[in-house]
Amino acid sequence: MVEIDRSWFEEWRRIARVNPGYVARLPHRYEGDNGEAFFEERLRAALTPGSLALDIGCGGGEFTIRMASLATVVGLDPFREMLDYARSLPGRERATWVRGVGEVLPFRDAVFDVVYSRRGPASEPLFLPEVVRILRPGGRFLEITIGERNSWELAEIFGRWQMAGVDKKRSRTLRRRLKEHGLTPLLVRDFVGRHVLLGGVEELTQALEGSPAIPDVDRQRDAAALAEAARRLQVGDGIATTDHRVVLEAVKTR
Repeated sequence: MVEIDRSWFEEWRRIARVNPGYVARLPHRYEGDNGEAFFEERLRAALTPGSLALDIGCGGGEFTIRMASLATVVGLDPFREMLDYARSLPGRERATWVRGVGEVLPFRDAVFDVVYSRRGPASEPLFLPEVVRILRPGGRFLEITIGERNSWELAEIFGRWQMAGVDKKRSRTLRRRLKEHGLTPLLVRDFVGRHVLLGGVEELTQALEGSPAIPDVDRQRDAAALAEAARRLQVGDGIATTDHRVVLEAVKTR
């Protein structure tokens, strides 16, 4: 029987119900380079007409649809709410949508030219063997994921955190993990900036209810922590936290 990481699964199930599509609906801004443009640039270079790509953890599918203008793209997500949202978008017919989990991908061996994950779980230990299995020799794996310093200010206030238990530099861990699974890293790069959520405690509450930054946020149970975070992290027009992403790219050499 395949082991499923229930800790992340249940948290993302909650988010799928609260925020179908995983859409950032609240006004915000990034200060500094958050790595998103760099990741998309590298992914666009890897996608070519005639290539077959898999988007693991496609969420609401907006990014998947954009990439489907460059190659044949399959969007995979475990949650019906996310895929229903994706199938409601203009351009949905450009991609193929599949419901499934990353620990046991429903595809043949060595079928994809590119596998990518935009803040999904593909580089985690239970998922990476499946990524390697479905990649063709010479195929590329790309991911933008969360770094160990992301939103650390909230962890101090809430006493729990998306990155709890991560006490080593994540980019080094990921580089080593890629090699251990037979992938050759082409780059593993940190991007650290600042995210400013415009507004106050209500906006912070809504944002955390629809994201995994602080697991299982409850506006009543966490009222004191939410108020403290809004007060302590206020920066004029909003609430500021550290934004830390890691972008990686690797090739399957055998």
